[in-house]
Amino acid sequence: MHDRNFTRVRRDAAAAGLGHAESVLKTDGTRIEVPFITDNLAGPAALLSRALRERSERARDRVFDLLAALEPSLDIATVRANLRDPDPARRANAVELLDARAWPASVAALKSLALAIVDDSSRDAKLAAASKKLKLPRYDRAGWIDNLLADRNSWIRACTAYYAGAAHDLGSRLQIASS
Repeated sequence: MHDRNFTRVRRDAAAAGLGHAESVLKTDGTRIEVPFITDNLAGPAALLSRALRERSERARDRVFDLLAALEPSLDIATVRANLRDPDPARRANAVELLDARAWPASVAALKSLALAIVDDSSRDAKLAAASKKLKLPRYDRAGWIDNLLADRNSWIRACTAYYAGAAHDLGSRLQIASS
């Protein structure tokens, strides 16, 4: 469970380090996606951010699968549905459902971290909460690009390379190699 939460938080840290997001939270609590436009930097940034978000959602789903196995009375299907709902009240209900239940002793220490990464707080607030439990990597923009170009997932590497090329920011490792 620790690795899954770390993957989700690492994605948020990478997105924060690069300074881009694939969606924007509106004042009414709903999200709108940044469109993928190939002729400006917003498109490649959105593609990379979306790839990182999808990875973290898969990690979150694995955490929920583990919770469902350890605590069968917890209605994980409802939690998942509510977390994906555009209505902020339903998302808040999902977080409340997770918070109100006692978690199995084997994963209880991670409850606050899991709650922090699924609520609607800002990315900075999520990173601050996560940093209380995990040692998060800290890189500058070039460092994040280097880190993501070395990722074990080929899709993340491809999205990062596309973003780096569009941003004309090849990371410190590639800049040294091309000199």
